[in-house]
Amino acid sequence: MPTAREIDEQITFLQETGRKISECFSAFGSRIDFKPAPEKWSARQVLHHLTDSEIVLAYRLRTLLSDAEPKLKAFDQNLWSATLAPELEELALLKSCFEANRNLTIRLLKKIPAGLWEKKGIHEEAGEMRAYDLVVRNTTHCLKHLEQLQKLNEASQAMKI
Repeated sequence: MPTAREIDEQITFLQETGRKISECFSAFGSRIDFKPAPEKWSARQVLHHLTDSEIVLAYRLRTLLSDAEPKLKAFDQNLWSATLAPELEELALLKSCFEANRNLTIRLLKKIPAGLWEKKGIHEEAGEMRAYDLVVRNTTHCLKHLEQLQKLNEASQAMKI
């Protein structure tokens, strides 16, 4: 079972990465749609994906905490990116959606009883996962994409776009 300190660290990490991701929505300016290669994602696509991921985390947590035998659905990020037209989304709307979902998730995590952090569900791809595992997976995911955004920012600045 995760300790209270480990849970607090994950919640703090969600807050910090949420702030950093929110800052990225305006950091790119006119370079938001720059792609280092045709098959790579732009910053707008990454931010859209992070917003989608936040919605998915919120749904998975609620399913895991509420259902008797939780089944956690996977999603194909490339298919979502190809079909949901992230390049057409307004950044202000995406940012608002990301922030609202992140804040609601943090509020939820702060009030769940300690025992529910151990509750398990079955993820379609990852197998058995606890609520704590979902949060750790999300924080790791966010870190990966923050690094990706930093590299995109550097590459787009080097191209003098």
